[in-house]
Amino acid sequence: MILRHSVTRNIVMSVLRRLSPSGFLSPKAEAAATRQSIANFDIRPPRGDLPVGNLSGGNQQKVVFAKELLQEPKLLLLDEPTRGVDVGAKGEIYARLRSLTQQGLGVLVARSELPELVGLCDRIIVMRQGCSVAEFPGGVDERILLESATGSQERPHERAAWRGRVEPADAFRAARSARPRRALPERDRPRARHHRRRRLLARGHGQLLFLSPDNVAKIIRAIPRPASSRWA
Repeated sequence: MILRHSVTRNIVMSVLRRLSPSGFLSPKAEAAATRQSIANFDIRPPRGDLPVGNLSGGNQQKVVFAKELLQEPKLLLLDEPTRGVDVGAKGEIYARLRSLTQQGLGVLVARSELPELVGLCDRIIVMRQGCSVAEFPGGVDERILLESATGSQERPHERAAWRGRVEPADAFRAARSARPRRALPERDRPRARHHRRRRLLARGHGQLLFLSPDNVAKIIRAIPRPASSRWA
């Protein structure tokens, strides 16, 4: 969005090729597209000649939506679409998005306000640390969403510690030892040991040395022997 340019110029900048069939921009087609967009999103004041910078934050956001929807997309990606927008403009934007989804447009919203997500979305996917951790239908309880987003649900060993009044560390070791372990084939065991060593190094154990018995014997032989000692 270019704040110094007019509402009309901002709205049609994404479809200039379509409005210029002969290589020249058609003023009639430009005015028609602007009137339709202003009416669809109730942009106030309804004047296409005003600079976008003179509009309120909510109406500027409506201009952005109108510009993108003129391209007739099949999927709309929205990242915090109503941040800094007043309550009235939020309701109008969400009502318009609802009507668009009923017409077959897919809308993917990234939003941090839980009440808005619960009231707007048909399906909610929770992301944490770059991974999808949970999926819920629209109208889910906000508390459940918050627990999934923060990872604050009780772990199995924490639940066992609370029920049995034992230390969480002891309950964790008991739960871990009770898990069935799949026996690896003989040919896969060296590879598993190698990956385990790499995981230990990645966790910060940078000073660990993994030496074979032959290397240990070479190191012992390389140590200088005192003259008074009797080594075998």
